[in-house]
Amino acid sequence: DCISQIHGIEMWSEDFYQMLGEYISSAVKHGMTMLYTPLFTPALDTDVGHERHTAQLIDIVKTKDGYVFGFDKLKKFIDFALDNGIEYFEIAHLFTQWGGRACPKIVADVDGQIVKIFGWDNKADSPEYVEFLDALLPQLVDKLTEWGVASKCYFHLTDEPNVNDIERYAKCREIVKKNIGNLPIMDALSNYEFHKQGLVDVPVVCIPHFKEFQDNDVKDLFAYYCCNPTDNYYCNRLLNMPLQRARIIGFALYKTRATGFLHWG
Repeated sequence: DCISQIHGIEMWSEDFYQMLGEYISSAVKHGMTMLYTPLFTPALDTDVGHERHTAQLIDIVKTKDGYVFGFDKLKKFIDFALDNGIEYFEIAHLFTQWGGRACPKIVADVDGQIVKIFGWDNKADSPEYVEFLDALLPQLVDKLTEWGVASKCYFHLTDEPNVNDIERYAKCREIVKKNIGNLPIMDALSNYEFHKQGLVDVPVVCIPHFKEFQDNDVKDLFAYYCCNPTDNYYCNRLLNMPLQRARIIGFALYKTRATGFLHWG
């Protein structure tokens, strides 16, 4: 959505893909291997009640009998990313940020009109949304398998949940896991209890909390920084920081044998 808006080009148009290719090529050149994949408009950094510019790869027609899904845009996106050097795909969050209380923004064709069918007004575990995911996810997994990329995909539930969200997170995981089987769930978080309870297959841990996970011998362990940390000379890349705090990240990841690093755009 940011690329579309900053360059003034229509989402998923040929001009958009030409520009997206430049961004992906730069990312790959700098060592990136995984790409965020917006089945729906990303539910990231969006204030409650607000929404981002629509960026949705799944076409949806809602009928009186249920849903009809179109995967052509998703296939084009994945093929384009593979052609440009991407190896792995992280599937956009299926619930809102900071605990998964609501649904992401999802639009569909209803009686010939494109309308929003899910968003902040819909609870994450509402029967309507569970029914929607039960219809979509098995078909999605079948497509990813058919295209030969299922083993390269990671699913997200909610970004940066806290310890008070564990019960809701467990419910969200159950809703998704019954439909995606052994495909892994990966989320950015800081509290070890989520992994201890077996709720996150691949934790992506904010750097100050990384050691606790490492001390507990977590095998698949990513690290990340974004707006935090800012203190105690942890790694980060904010403009007011001395350059060594960014440059040290390569050594830190090597030293800790981290599986990966999540780069916030």
